[in-house]
Amino acid sequence: MLALAEYEAGICEGCGHPLEETLTTEAEDWKALPPVRCAVCTLMAMQHDEYADVKSKNPRPTPHMQALRWRAVRKPRRR
Repeated sequence: MLALAEYEAGICEGCGHPLEETLTTEAEDWKALPPVRCAVCTLMAMQHDEYADVKSKNPRPTPHMQALRWRAVRKPRRR
């Protein structure tokens, strides 16, 4: 656990790269890549938006929406 805590302390929370590399180099040393879209994250965002929209029409909205955990499972493959 201590090793994990030490590792995580050395990682940038924004980009996930090691701080020892990102704090000591210039921005010109890096190249930003185009974004990629995660299918599961997209599905979860769509579900969240749909759920929030349905609840917004309800006079008693769901409290603590941030506490909801959205999950996804892979559909069975067709044969």
